[in-house]
Amino acid sequence: MEQSGISIHNPLEDYKALVERHMLSINGLNIDYCINIFKSIGKEIQCAIWRILFDTGKFENKDVLMACELIEAYRCDAATYGLQEYNKWLENLRNELVNRQMITIWEEHIVRKSLGPIEFGTGIHNFHNSEQDCVEKFESVMSEEEITDFEAIIGTRTPLLDYQKLMEERVNVDFIISEDIALANYKKISTAVRNTVWTLLFLEKTDRLNNEIKAADLMAANKLDAALFEPWEYNEWVFRLRNKLLDERKLRFWRTQMVRRQLGPCSGKDCTLFLNKEYPPVKEFYNVLLVDESNEEPIVID
Repeated sequence: MEQSGISIHNPLEDYKALVERHMLSINGLNIDYCINIFKSIGKEIQCAIWRILFDTGKFENKDVLMACELIEAYRCDAATYGLQEYNKWLENLRNELVNRQMITIWEEHIVRKSLGPIEFGTGIHNFHNSEQDCVEKFESVMSEEEITDFEAIIGTRTPLLDYQKLMEERVNVDFIISEDIALANYKKISTAVRNTVWTLLFLEKTDRLNNEIKAADLMAANKLDAALFEPWEYNEWVFRLRNKLLDERKLRFWRTQMVRRQLGPCSGKDCTLFLNKEYPPVKEFYNVLLVDESNEEPIVID
C-alpha cells in the first residue's frame, strides 16, 4: 500500500477514505489480506494520534476530541483486523500520557468513552484466542497524588503478605510512576517493615518462635528490595537491630535467621548501587564474639 499520510487536520476523514479505498471497494479480498492492509493503515493512525497529542507544540481541547474520534474509529475496525496491535499500542499511549502528566485525557476520554483494550473474542478473526486482557486493571490508572496517599500498615499476623501487597499496589505498579515517587513510597513501606520486625522480636511475648520466622521472612523480602532502592538505610538499621538482638540475648534468632539466612547488610555483591564489591565489609557484621549461656564459653560466628 502506498504511503497513506493521514493528516492531523482531518484525520478521521483521511482514515475512512483509506479503508474505503484499500479494503471496502475491492471485492474478493480475503481476511488475511485485509489484516495485512490494516496493519499499514494502523501504523499511520497511531502516528497521526501521537502527533496530534504530543508533537503539535500546543494543546487544545479540540485536538483531544479529534484524537479520540480517530481512536474510536480505529478501535472499531481493530476488533476485526488488528486487535493485538491496538491493545499493545494503547498501552504505550497510556504510559506516555501518564509520563507527561496528561492523565486527565486518559480518565476523561479514553476510559469514560470505553476506548480501552479490546477483549479477545470480540473480533470475527480473533474469536479463537483463549487469552483475556485485564481491561479493568488496564483502565485503572492512579494519579500521582492518589498513588502516594496511603497508610503503610504491616500487621504481625501476616506481615509478609501485607508487605508484598503494599509493594504491588504502591511501588511495582503496572503503569509508569516517577522514580522519586517509587522511592518515597518504598521508604514509607520500609519504615512500617522495620517497626513490625521490632514488634515481633522485642514486644510480642507469645509464640516467639513463629514471630521470629515471620520477622525473618519479612526482612528477607525487604532486603531484596532495599538493594534496588536504598541499601544505605537498610544497612544502618540492620546494624542497630543486630546490637539490640545481642543486648537482649536473642541468640536463637541471631544464629538461625540473621546469620544462616544472611539478613545483614546489603553489599556490593548483591547491589549495583555500591561501586566497590567488597563494601560494606559484611563479614565484620556477622563476626561477633558471643557467650553461650549454657557453658559461658566464647563463640565466634563467622
